[in-house]
Amino acid sequence: MASFDTNEFASKSDSGVFVLDPADRALLRACADAATREEDEAEAHRRFLKIARELPAVRLEKVMQIRRMIANGTYVTEEKLQATIGRLVKSLTA
Repeated sequence: MASFDTNEFASKSDSGVFVLDPADRALLRACADAATREEDEAEAHRRFLKIARELPAVRLEKVMQIRRMIANGTYVTEEKLQATIGRLVKSLTA
């Protein structure tokens, strides 16, 4: 099984040092812990962490904000659903 070093989330990248608050660290740690349960999940998390380390700090903050919203159940809204449905219908009728 895979294991993740959560200290690597504070490593430097081309954009500087990633500074994550405790809630973000806990979320990433939970993701890493869950990934050890299944090898497929572990591979997905390895890819996520590799990409996250290469992102500028601003993008990482946005990713973490969206992950928190998904975890809290506040990411999907009626407006987003309607916009998605509209794009889907448009693509099917085009």
